[in-house]
Amino acid sequence: MAEKALSPREIAERFRSTLVALVEQRSSISEVCRRAGVNRQQFNKYMNGSNMPSIGVACRIAEALNVSVSELVGEKVFMETGEDTRLDTLFERHVDHLPRYMKAGGYLEVAALPESKEQVLIAGVELCEREIGGSYRRYAQVTRTDGTSVYNELLGRYYEAGGKLVIYYTNVTFNNVLGATCLRKVDYYSDDWVGLKTAHRFQGAPKPASGIVLLLRVGEIQDLAPMKDEFGIHRLEELPPCFPERISRMMERHFDAIKASPQGYEI
Repeated sequence: MAEKALSPREIAERFRSTLVALVEQRSSISEVCRRAGVNRQQFNKYMNGSNMPSIGVACRIAEALNVSVSELVGEKVFMETGEDTRLDTLFERHVDHLPRYMKAGGYLEVAALPESKEQVLIAGVELCEREIGGSYRRYAQVTRTDGTSVYNELLGRYYEAGGKLVIYYTNVTFNNVLGATCLRKVDYYSDDWVGLKTAHRFQGAPKPASGIVLLLRVGEIQDLAPMKDEFGIHRLEELPPCFPERISRMMERHFDAIKASPQGYEI
């Protein structure tokens, strides 16, 4: 039988008590604050229950404490497997023994729909390694059709084994998208990945979407900072100079391969 849903007050209290217990296991609160990017005064408010963090801040705190957000509020996340087995446990049991090639750090995610070869969406991606899999954060400034701009952020988890990578994510800015991306290494010597994504928008104008994705490593997460003002939609032939030149070449190459045989493109 499913557990009764918690009230907002119960969730807040569970978050507070779990946060306090986890922090007490760490040698330095200042180090947790530094890794999470939260000032000490604000962090104290989270610990005494007078304030609750946003989902984005909660994810950073969870990463700093090496736990999931669901664990931070005391909840468990299960898969439909006939038994109460967490996704992390399934991954560890079945595929975690395979080689890993994904390097944590800062990446550029370049996405284009097959029908629109001229334009691509370039976003910053932060991948943080965990004991099992890792956390995924993608963000960009997106211009709407009416000319206005809006900040767009996706959060999720990734699992990688044997040169294949799967990312599960949700849009936390508008709370209206669930999706997954499946990628493979471009080649053995490269830190870049290529693949296909699928997503479903279930609010507003519900619709599925699929497209081509490149994940290009630029270095550490802080190396994304000089490019962040340029994240958004660009014409492939007119990319700002701050982006790597290989974007256009790789996008052209894989766009043609997928368009020629979308069902036979092996991930």
